[in-house]
Amino acid sequence: MPKFLLQKVNQIKNKIYKINKSMNKRKVEVLVAYTRPEFWRAVQRRRIENQINDKQDADYIAFLRTQLRDDKGNAVPSMITHIAKVIEIRIVRVNHDYYVKEMPEALETLSSKGLDKEHFDKEYILNEIEELDKPIPHKKGEPARGQVVFYTTLEELRSAQYIQDIKTVRQLEVKKEQDIYRK
Repeated sequence: MPKFLLQKVNQIKNKIYKINKSMNKRKVEVLVAYTRPEFWRAVQRRRIENQINDKQDADYIAFLRTQLRDDKGNAVPSMITHIAKVIEIRIVRVNHDYYVKEMPEALETLSSKGLDKEHFDKEYILNEIEELDKPIPHKKGEPARGQVVFYTTLEELRSAQYIQDIKTVRQLEVKKEQDIYRK
């Protein structure tokens, strides 16, 4: 294949496509993303949260920060500390080279898990990342949710004292259905 044609094909392959938000009927209000320190640094620098393309569109991203340490290096409970409004969502083709350029601080973690192989990600482009007035910690002695992300509402985040208090969108839908049948 001629070099110029190969370059054109690669440009098209790597082109970033905007999502037509109206096409995703399962948009949620808040996507809560588990965020290790190296990914948190990348999010702060870029104001972009990456998730594998199968995640739902969201109006907001809340950051559940994991593997936190205090000033003395002691582990502290995971907690939701920040939230940001999503202003745009894009689908991008990612691979090792993408992460070298865009998220070098997370490259070692991604490579060790085999996640630097070529695939499609969703980029959630964020407005200002705002610190919560009061972080929402993980309740000691309680099991973690065991997920990479979960979906909820702003109302649930505002009313939660602990992460375990937050109902997911699915739990809220089931409760709504149960309430309807009780009437």
